[in-house]
Amino acid sequence: MHMLKPTEMARVYGVTTRTLMRWRSEGVGPEWVRIGKRMIRYYHPRESCGSAGGDKWQRTHSTSYGNLKSAP
Repeated sequence: MHMLKPTEMARVYGVTTRTLMRWRSEGVGPEWVRIGKRMIRYYHPRESCGSAGGDKWQRTHSTSYGNLKSAP
């Protein structure tokens, strides 16, 4: 699975990295994971939904240093 840096994901959605940061803090936006203490990576929108394709947009999504927690 290919993961995108915040700058790459911002380009995909046509927003700034600041907007992505705000979305993460609000619990909305594209699915992401924290790797280590500082590194944020986003799941590629075309790969995160499996065979259905399209965007996977999370209402609530959080991570804890590499351990991905899915929204209920």
